[in-house]
Amino acid sequence: MKLGDYFQGKYIRASDLPHPVKVRIREFKVEEVGQDRERRLVAYFEGGRKGLVVSPGHARTLEALFGNVELEEMVGRELVLWNDPSVVYQGRVGGVRIRAVAGGAHHEAPARPGGAPPRRGPEPHEDPHPAF
Repeated sequence: MKLGDYFQGKYIRASDLPHPVKVRIREFKVEEVGQDRERRLVAYFEGGRKGLVVSPGHARTLEALFGNVELEEMVGRELVLWNDPSVVYQGRVGGVRIRAVAGGAHHEAPARPGGAPPRRGPEPHEDPHPAF
């Protein structure tokens, strides 16, 4: 067991994703997150315990993948979560990214600023019980 295993949080972190993982959306909830208890949208996935705090960037990607639909219409849809090591936030390296399952998205992922194509990590693992 690693030291970090003793400090598991309630939400998915980049370090929870040693490889890309294909997941299916189970539900969305609005929860109080962080020390400021800010109300944020959180996505939960089948087989997982932790939720993903949906950032504005995640929201744009979800909308690009599934369209401008009600949250309930996204439940049951599949996507890939992966750790993008190019993200640096508050001194930490790595960030959780969302992308389409190959051949499974309705829309293309959004381009990055400057028109650069979206980043794609390696192919996802099929895991009915993700580590998170």
